[in-house]
Amino acid sequence: MKWLVIGSGAIGTFFGAKLQLAGHEIDFLARGDRLSFLRRHGITLRTGDEKHHLTANAIADVSETRRPDIILMCTKTWQLPDVLPMLARHVQGPVGIVTLQNGIEATAIVHAQLPGAGVMGGTARGFFELNPDGTVHHRGVQPFLTFGAIDDAGRRYVEPVRAAISGAGIACAVREDIEVALWEKFMLVSSIGAVAGYCDLTIGHLKDTPDAWAMLGDVMREFVALAHIRNVGLREGFVDEMLAFVSTFPMDATTSMQRDIKAGRPSEIDSQIGAVVRLADEAGLDVPACRFLYDALAIRAGAWSG
Repeated sequence: MKWLVIGSGAIGTFFGAKLQLAGHEIDFLARGDRLSFLRRHGITLRTGDEKHHLTANAIADVSETRRPDIILMCTKTWQLPDVLPMLARHVQGPVGIVTLQNGIEATAIVHAQLPGAGVMGGTARGFFELNPDGTVHHRGVQPFLTFGAIDDAGRRYVEPVRAAISGAGIACAVREDIEVALWEKFMLVSSIGAVAGYCDLTIGHLKDTPDAWAMLGDVMREFVALAHIRNVGLREGFVDEMLAFVSTFPMDATTSMQRDIKAGRPSEIDSQIGAVVRLADEAGLDVPACRFLYDALAIRAGAWSG
C-alpha cells in the first residue's frame, strides 16, 4: 500500500519505518531541519537488538506525492489547521486517514475539513524516542496501536490497515467503540502530562511523590466525570487501572507536552488539559484540579517561551 505519514517526529517515523521495512511505499511529510535530515541521512530504526537503516522519501508538500491509500496523521492537534487545507487541495478521491493525535477532537476536525475521507480514530501506546543522531526506537511499554472507524466511510479501510500494521510486526487492535478508546488515551496522556509538567517530575517519580500521586488521581476522576456527562462509558475502576499502569512506566519517562513546555515550544496544553476545562465549562461541570493545572501550566509556558 501507499502511505503518507504526516508528522515525522518519533511516532510518525517509527510507524512509517516499520511499514516501509514490511514492504509498503511510504512518503514522510516533514519541514525544516527534519526534512533536510531525512533527505540526507534517512532513518535508522532500532527494535530490540536489531538496527535497520532505511532511505526516506521525505517531502515538503503533499503535492509532491501521488495519491496515498492511507494517511497516518501524526502531527500535534494544533498543527492540523496548517496541514488539512494542503490535503484538501492535493489529495483527490477516496483515502483512509488514521488520526494519532492526543486528545478527543482530532477526528471531528479532520472529518469536517475532509468530508470525503474515511476517518479512523487511533491511539498509539508506547514511549517512542527520536535521538539526535536520527535513530528512532521505543522502550519500556511495547508499541500498540488501537484504531477504529468513526463512520461507514472509514470502515472500508479498517481491515487493510489492520493487516498492514500487523504485518509490519506492530501489535494492534480494532475498537468498535473507538470514542471510548480515545477518551482512555486522552485521560492517561493529558492527566500525566499536566501533573508531571506542573510538578516538574518524570512519570516514574510521580508515584514516589504522595501529593503529586494524589493530584493525578483527582485529575483522572475529573476526566471520568466529564466523559460520563458526554455519554462516554469509561468502565468502573478505570482510574485505579490507569494508576496501576502508570506505576509501571520507566522512571525517567516524560510526556511530549511537558518537554515542549519546558523547551519553550508550542505545546498541546489547549487540546489536552485545556480541552477538559473548556468542555467541562460547556457542560456546567466543576473541574477544580484540571482548571488549576491548566492555568498554572499556561502561565509557565508563557514564561518559558517568553
